[in-house]
Amino acid sequence: MKELFRIYLDKFSNASKTIHSNEYGELPIPFALSIVQYDGDNGFYLFYLDEFGNEQTDTYHDNLEQAFNQAEFEFGIKKSDWINAKNKNIG
Repeated sequence: MKELFRIYLDKFSNASKTIHSNEYGELPIPFALSIVQYDGDNGFYLFYLDEFGNEQTDTYHDNLEQAFNQAEFEFGIKKSDWINAKNKNIG
């Protein structure tokens, strides 16, 4: 799996337009977001990360633009705000 982009949400609104939850209830606002791509998968995942870099949840997108658009919808993050992770291998 390769991390393509990352952004820390400290300078963005703490409010999200989407509520994510799991079997225990509503998830907290993430500390950071990461866009990753698994080897052999044409799609992209938008990871919602806690302050330790652990994945809280994710959303799947058919293309990179959709992942950027989801982050912009939820948090007001523009494509130009993202940090290029230089295809860092993770996981």
